[in-house]
Amino acid sequence: MKRNLLLFLAGLFLVMAFKYAFGQDDMSGIGWDPVTAYNPMDAVLGVMILAPVVGVVIGAFRVLTLSSARPVLEPIRLQ
Repeated sequence: MKRNLLLFLAGLFLVMAFKYAFGQDDMSGIGWDPVTAYNPMDAVLGVMILAPVVGVVIGAFRVLTLSSARPVLEPIRLQ
């Protein structure tokens, strides 16, 4: 329990140190920047078209790697 707590506190300290060191100091540039040319439908269609293509590529890669892999030898189990 203590080890997990110490690891958590060390990670939290590092994250806070990075945030302090590399954080934004100039608050004048923070605000809403309206984007008029962005169409959310383009992003949705891109994901809908790209997801099946990536799935087919990953599936083909798995089939090719499994078919070319060496057989796994099971140890003989004596009863």
